[in-house]
Amino acid sequence: MLLKEICEELSTTLLKASKKDLNDPATHKEYNRTGERYYNLLLELLCRRTQEKPELTSFPTTNNEMIVCGPVDFYSLCPHHLALIFGKAYIGYVPRQKVLGLSKIPRLVRWLAGDLIKQEDLTVEISDNLEAAVFDESVRAMAPEVRHNGVAVVLRATHTCMMVRGVKVNNDCLTTTSSMTGCFLDSQKQARTEFLSFVHRGAGS
Repeated sequence: MLLKEICEELSTTLLKASKKDLNDPATHKEYNRTGERYYNLLLELLCRRTQEKPELTSFPTTNNEMIVCGPVDFYSLCPHHLALIFGKAYIGYVPRQKVLGLSKIPRLVRWLAGDLIKQEDLTVEISDNLEAAVFDESVRAMAPEVRHNGVAVVLRATHTCMMVRGVKVNNDCLTTTSSMTGCFLDSQKQARTEFLSFVHRGAGS
């Protein structure tokens, strides 16, 4: 069965379960396209399954200072409850001879988020993809204490499965996850502290 047909069948079942009279002309007019709308919503939320992965373009640079992008809004689905996860991503990296096209970073974040995926795993996937795009294999294999570059990712998100069921947390209860590579793992170089100061300023604005 096609996804669109599944969405229409599920929508009809849920509407009937909520005591909607789909034979009533007024009700029918309001809900007759609910299945189609739900299908289109899932196409957006599961864009990783329906769209091509964004290509990360890079450009030569002489800059070796930290670059920070964020907050970037992202939306995902909890794989345990199929409930909405939404939040903001903060991306930082210290380049080495090349930088990424700025518009590609939000595109990658939103594409990677467009799936049934845990926030913890999404955080690592973002950093892994950026690390592979910015640095060659020989650089990535270096120990953090000798690297002068790296990638840092912080995600802050609201999980609606926690808000509407079980513990029923307040709507400003955020889950924060991070993934760091290279110089961001070496506290002596202060890259981690500098990046997190950007994140905290962005979260407070």
